[in-house]
Amino acid sequence: MNTVDERGFRRLLRWYPRSWRQLNGEVFIATLLEAADADGRSEPTRAERRSALLHGVGAHVDRRLAVSLSLAALLLAAALSATTMFGTVGDATFATVGYPVLATFAIPVLTATALTSAIRARGWISDTRALSMIGVSAVALALAGLASISWGLGFDAADSGALPPPLAQGWGALVITSIVAGAIVLALLTDSLLQRTTCPPILRIVASLCIAVVTAPVLGLALLTPTLSALVAMTTLVMSLMPGRRERPPVDERKRVPQPARALAPEAAGSRRVPIIQGCALVAVLGGTTGVAFALTGSLWAPGAIDATQAMQLGIVMLLVSALPLLVGFGTQIHENRRVRHRHTWGPILVSGISLVLLAIGYLRGPEWEPIAPWFFSGSLSAGVAVTWWITPRVRLPRPAALVIGSSAGLLYAAIGGFMATPLLAFTVPVWALILLTRKGNPRRSGRVVGKPQFSALTEKPSAL
Repeated sequence: MNTVDERGFRRLLRWYPRSWRQLNGEVFIATLLEAADADGRSEPTRAERRSALLHGVGAHVDRRLAVSLSLAALLLAAALSATTMFGTVGDATFATVGYPVLATFAIPVLTATALTSAIRARGWISDTRALSMIGVSAVALALAGLASISWGLGFDAADSGALPPPLAQGWGALVITSIVAGAIVLALLTDSLLQRTTCPPILRIVASLCIAVVTAPVLGLALLTPTLSALVAMTTLVMSLMPGRRERPPVDERKRVPQPARALAPEAAGSRRVPIIQGCALVAVLGGTTGVAFALTGSLWAPGAIDATQAMQLGIVMLLVSALPLLVGFGTQIHENRRVRHRHTWGPILVSGISLVLLAIGYLRGPEWEPIAPWFFSGSLSAGVAVTWWITPRVRLPRPAALVIGSSAGLLYAAIGGFMATPLLAFTVPVWALILLTRKGNPRRSGRVVGKPQFSALTEKPSAL
């Protein structure tokens, strides 16, 4: 008779956080011991050890880590911005080395890890992909930080007439490798999000690569200041505090209770909304694609009649207008969400639409700053109100704390991202419209008629990992 050494299996639990061990530890060990006894083994296999390592470390990448790191990134970004604003940056060494390390590496690493943790906690990416994204993003941001330092050292050397140091000579290689590594992270993230849709694998891979190649250099330039990191950190904090997917604790098979599935009406409300969602998404895809093409190549269509600046302005206007049906489509998609009242869904969407219209009018009155400034300021203020209205009722905190979080996020976006980030985000309208167009439907809200009662368990039989 085979004797199973339980200690070897229990050592695998060391990879998991304490809360997970308390909740799932015994079921985990019992399942592994049962499999080992059936196979005649006395210790875990290599596959079980490797899987426990990946899933155990991945279990640490949770919502609490996302909240902690996003708060740390926000505080560090605020301190660095205040230091720069009040002119207390210190000596030249801090300006050349210290500031790039904080702005290009430390704060973005905290933000990227927090964002990955929040996405993984919602079940949008696997443990393996989350750990890969954290590792590759750290490498990419380290290379970006070295590139920023390299550029500063080279600039100082050229200003003083001295020979550039060895690090300054590798500026080009550092920039290229950091962009490549960043593109890998963006491709993994985009592919994970598109996997939740009905997008074909080949199209999904091509779209992920194209988005990564275009977005990586833009993000690299935006990371030269902590503004973008602060916006992403605030978004991550809010997303982590919002309700997400709830995982049920494992239940003993002997305690399984059959429950009849609820029959749905033949004409479910969700089935009537599908044409509206797809119609809005299709209009946004066509309008957004046209806007991107015109913004980038519009000056080539009518040479002499329009220059590159005017083409970019009109292209952004097209994208902002194309975002209006996209907002309606997403609002219809989440209309059945009963966690908040409908006015907390359609109200922020309406205010966001007003913000887009104001910004579009501002671009039409450009390029001089004086005629467009009132429209930009009012559009930014409207965007901040929409952000505050959307976040406050969804944060899982007492109402005063939720109001502080929502107001802070809205103020930050209005002050920084209103007319700066919104035009950049407008270029992603075709991507989000394509995701909405190919999004998988929820079978629980389809119009399927249930002929007779069906039974389901509270949980499935626990597996090894």
